[in-house]
Amino acid sequence: MASQPRAFDCEKPAGDHKKILQPLVSTDLLEADVQAVREGGANTLHYHTGQDGLFVVLEGAARFYGNEDDVLAELDEQEGIVIPHGTEYWFESAGTDPLHLLHVAAISETTDDERVTVVAGESATTHVEGERSEDVST
Repeated sequence: MASQPRAFDCEKPAGDHKKILQPLVSTDLLEADVQAVREGGANTLHYHTGQDGLFVVLEGAARFYGNEDDVLAELDEQEGIVIPHGTEYWFESAGTDPLHLLHVAAISETTDDERVTVVAGESATTHVEGERSEDVST
């Protein structure tokens, strides 16, 4: 059954962690959140098996990397990147001002979405639902 239209507030995440996630809205096929990343904050190299991600810089600056730490994009405010499922990536705040990212994920109906963390050539799989929380440590 289809979801009903609904309005939501786009509040900035609050807290003292280096990376904080504020869920906005979700449906069967879409999830949206705002992520705040302070100077020195980043996430780990990973990919999603059943999710394409869109990121837009609302405030600050971001640097996205692929495997081997190749720079995929350096983004300022009002710039974005699309990360197709299966693409290994990680990102960090690229400035002294806090980074605020709008993240929208399109979720596959036919593939289970798992977040696969890549560590020195090895992979560790976790279900995406376990990652979605207000405070995310780096």
